[in-house]
Amino acid sequence: MRKFSIFLSLLLIASATAVTQASSASTVQISFVMMNPQTKANVGSGIQVSIYPVNHPQQRTNTTTDSNGVVSFALNQERYGLDWYCGPCNAPARTNGATAYLLQPKSDGTFEVLSMADEPVAQNSAGVWILTTEIQKPAKSNSPWKLMSPQPDLGGSARLMFLLTNGKVMVQVSNGGVESRQKWWLLTPDINGNYDTGTWEQAPSPKDYNPTTYSGAVLHDGNLMVFGGEQNATDAGVVTNGTNICQIYNVETNSWRLIAPPNNGQGDWKALMGPNTTLADGRILIGASPDGSNANESMLYDPITNSWALTGTNKVAENNEAGFTLLQNNKVLTTQQPTGTLGTGTTIAEIYDPATGLWSSAGETNALFNFVEVGPALGLRNGNVLQTGALGANGLYNPTTNSWSVVPPFAKLKNGLQLVAQDNEAAILPNGNILTITATYIHATISGNGIAPGRSMAPARYEEYDWRTNSWIDLPDSLLSVPSWGGPNMTFFLPLPNGQIMIEERGGIQFFTGTGSPEASWAPVVSSVSSLDLAPKTQYTISGKQLSGLTQGLHWGDEWQATTNYPLVRIVNNASHHVFYATTSGISSTSITPMVPSTFNMTIGSDVENGPSKLYVVATGIASLPTDITISGGSNKIAEEKAATELKAKQESDAKAAAELKAKKDAEAKAAADKAAKEKVAADALAQQKPTAVSKPLAKKKVITCMKGNLTKKVSAIKPVCPKGFKKK
Repeated sequence: MRKFSIFLSLLLIASATAVTQASSASTVQISFVMMNPQTKANVGSGIQVSIYPVNHPQQRTNTTTDSNGVVSFALNQERYGLDWYCGPCNAPARTNGATAYLLQPKSDGTFEVLSMADEPVAQNSAGVWILTTEIQKPAKSNSPWKLMSPQPDLGGSARLMFLLTNGKVMVQVSNGGVESRQKWWLLTPDINGNYDTGTWEQAPSPKDYNPTTYSGAVLHDGNLMVFGGEQNATDAGVVTNGTNICQIYNVETNSWRLIAPPNNGQGDWKALMGPNTTLADGRILIGASPDGSNANESMLYDPITNSWALTGTNKVAENNEAGFTLLQNNKVLTTQQPTGTLGTGTTIAEIYDPATGLWSSAGETNALFNFVEVGPALGLRNGNVLQTGALGANGLYNPTTNSWSVVPPFAKLKNGLQLVAQDNEAAILPNGNILTITATYIHATISGNGIAPGRSMAPARYEEYDWRTNSWIDLPDSLLSVPSWGGPNMTFFLPLPNGQIMIEERGGIQFFTGTGSPEASWAPVVSSVSSLDLAPKTQYTISGKQLSGLTQGLHWGDEWQATTNYPLVRIVNNASHHVFYATTSGISSTSITPMVPSTFNMTIGSDVENGPSKLYVVATGIASLPTDITISGGSNKIAEEKAATELKAKQESDAKAAAELKAKKDAEAKAAADKAAKEKVAADALAQQKPTAVSKPLAKKKVITCMKGNLTKKVSAIKPVCPKGFKKK
């Protein structure tokens, strides 16, 4: 068992004077002080605390803490659940949940308080119960969990998820109660085949069909059928309890169409709330189970003729809160208690044979599996079925021997509460193990022909069934919440073609990756592809064996069905390694019989990249060996990317050469400028070193008179001389 740590403050609240005590009105006054484990002090005022009778969870009382973090309630002598919400306790976590508690009356008129964190709960000196909460722990480096990043804003919380035949995931999203109008979204994996970084687009919604607690199935033509529900709301918000609406979503046209319900909705078919499964031949088996009915007959929907036919009228046990599981021999297993013994006695196991339309005994079970609700019953790849139990006991059904063997029960908490499987999901892992989630289930005392409603409560613990060792593996806590914060009732699984399990929990989405690898014999085997040269808008046929896998992949118990035993086609381009999914249709069989032959059709989209590629057939997370193919007429993205890469390289080379030339010229110019500057500096320095010349006085000119005969001439010079023939006078 995993260890849980929880801080229990011993702080005394002097002002909290209310204690647990009986009153004359047969009620008990009980008080709680809510503690913040981060600050080790009370939470103060304004923190919401909610309390409800386990047998009447709709009768919920909400209040808020006073300035001392205290709340008080007057309780009858019955079991109560307590929830509270503490944002300051969990900052900066993405949710504001807090540890849930169970209040149980004692024979002396007082109550005991049990923590869903499985730790003791103390009282202070004033008799006030001290409640605190587990806080979210950071993920370890080897965690199997991975959050979707970023978390999508879908306008509400994701619910039931379906894997479509084009590799996309269709998700129903609710933004409120049963009266809210729901949205449908499509998740497409990214170019590398990863769903955790995929893209979302909104799909159209079916008119006046906003169901809760319904089911769906992928048809052999590649489309999706959804049907029924315990509640439904029109687009105007008008709610009805129970609906028999049936809608089919067309994958290619992205549209919905309405089909007629079984028996035109008459009699026991006024609502579709019972177990269901898809048979190997593509027909859908649905058990009648309207509110308050112990009906045991079923109907078969034939998608080819769009018609319904009555079947299985000799069933012993009722369909109410039972599940249907397809076996590897193409028959269907169910477990339930005999009519009129709900909550008592033993479990009846029955087998439906599609060849005869009749039920027969599936042997004597080793434990009571059904108790108001039922846990998922999912086939292992070796052909056996793991039936998880609503009281904690589990069993393994062997179709070959038509017998049951013991599987270890789920653990008990230290406070005595039993972990069980009631209204929860289970999914197959590539390693052959089964992932599931457990909770405690608190119920009323059995009375007469039935049992009062109970309540699925925390802790929501993830467990992995090891089929080789027939044992349970405790798993690390989810990244979306803390186990003690709440139950698993609205947590949904979906096995993906990449081997991960997509999980919706508390409005967030995360992915689980198991350890180990599948056995080679579990993989689909491709015998032939009608052409190895593929182009868009052309239909091709694939033949092979075991193309739908060896298990249905997913099971919820009595409702919320979304099995995944049908073939998908993954194409991986050799050059880019980009991943694409074809759209499959015309599936001849979704039998999970080992090595059963079948065929199906496929078409590829225009976005698939041209060139040599590898084709894989994938079923329940396991891929076949690759088939070499060549794509033409699709996307030229690789060639375009190559040309763009070459152009970019040339542009970068030219830019580099131009930059180098400019740098060279700039360097030469700088060198010349530096040289000139240096020469000037040197010349200036030399000029400063030469002596200054001394000026000599200028000689004065003299004037003389020269004679030649009667001629007279004056000569002016520093050293005057008479011209030739003249004499100085």
